[in-house]
This record gives sequence, C-alpha cells and structure tokens, in this order.
Amino acid sequence: MNFRHITGAMFSAATIGIVLLLAGCGGSSNYVPSPIATATTGNSAAGNTPASGAATSILSDPATMLDTAITNSGKASSVHAKSQIVTGGQTELLEGDFGNAAIKFTITQGNGRKVDVIISGQNSGDIYLSSNGGQSWAKGDPNNVSQSAQLVLTPFSGSTKLSAQGPVSVIGSESVNGVPTSHVQIGGKSPIDVWIGDDKGKSVVYKIHLVTIDSTGSDYDVTTVYSNYGATLNIQTPTVSSSATGGSVLTPTP
Repeated sequence: MNFRHITGAMFSAATIGIVLLLAGCGGSSNYVPSPIATATTGNSAAGNTPASGAATSILSDPATMLDTAITNSGKASSVHAKSQIVTGGQTELLEGDFGNAAIKFTITQGNGRKVDVIISGQNSGDIYLSSNGGQSWAKGDPNNVSQSAQLVLTPFSGSTKLSAQGPVSVIGSESVNGVPTSHVQIGGKSPIDVWIGDDKGKSVVYKIHLVTIDSTGSDYDVTTVYSNYGATLNIQTPTVSSSATGGSVLTPTP
C-alpha cells in the first residue's frame, strides 16, 4: 500500500478536478542540466533557508533525480505534511499525518476557524470532522475535505508526471527545516519547485511549490513541506456524537 492507493481510495467518490498549470514548453527531453548554483532562498514559503555547506547529490539528469524522489516518496507508508494553500486572496493552512490506513489533519481557514479531519479505512466515505478541537465528531461529506487533501497528495499520486511538465534543472542547494536538499525546478509558464533530500539512504521530496487550477478555473498556490517519512501512526476512528452539519472546509473564507 502506498500514497497512490490512498489517493485512489480517498477520491473515488468525490474526485475534484485538480490539474497542474502546465509549462507549455514541451517535454523534458530537450533540457540543458544546470550546474548546482550558489545557495538561494528560492520561494518565500516557510521552511526554506539557504544551506550551509549542504552536501547534496546532483545527478547528471535532474529529471531522473526528480522521478526517483517522487517514486520513493509515494511508496512511503506515511508522511507528515504542512501545507499553505492560497486561493481567492485567502490563505488556508493544512497540517497532519497521511498514512496507508488512516489520515488525520487540521485545516485552519483564513478566518482562523479550525477543522480537524480524520479519514480512516479504505472507504472514501469514512470521513469525520470536528470543529471543537476533537471534543466531538460528525460524519463528514467527502466533498468537504477531499480537495484540500488532494492538493497535498497529488504530486505523489502518479496522475501527473512532474518531470514531463517542462525542462528540469537543479538551481540551488538549500536547507529545508535543517535538511540539506537540492532545489529542482520544472520550468515554464508556471514553474514547479521541488526540494529533494536524503532520508534513510533514499531520495525523497521535502518540499513542493506549485500552482494548480480546479474544474471551475480557480487557482491554488500551494507550498507543502514533508517530513517524518515512514513514521508509525496511531490514528483512531472517532465516535460520532453529532450529525454532519452544512458548510465546506475546502475554500478559505474571509
């Protein structure tokens, strides 16, 4: 079981059209690999600082390095993710643990409202919501949470091969939350930035910044920092104490 199975199970009943803003400049076969550059700050999202003497492994083929890291990350049994999602002038924060058997995260909307979410088992209908810090839980509608979670996991789902979106190059050596990484960029109209580091001898993704659009044409600027690959999770299915209420936790509200 891996993240590709998770995403398939989670969104089978409530898939929302999320697509990458494609680079529009052809495939990655014609790129010219860039040498490692002087450490830069890259995008301004949290968790990114210049590395000090970071010893990252740079392959002659950045696209292969990217594909390998995406594959390794997607095969992990679990990962902790901290994501910032900006859309419609509002910012939504999402943080939690994504595992094979269960997922638990908290969404903080632009108005400060927090919603805790648990998705357990292989049925996308087993979704539980709490708006009071976990004191009580209601059975939730998949449409109310799937988009935010999908934005976090889409890069690992296999539905879109990132290295095929444009020319791939390594543009810097940086530290993400203290981990030395190589900053890889897929160029084009809307560049995709990926920070790759080593975890237990395997290259994995520690950070991604990309822009996506949904089926309505709304755009989402998403920055996600990943950590704790393969950690043991203990996510319990909550007891439902109230009926699900209306409203959506998808889109940041004023």
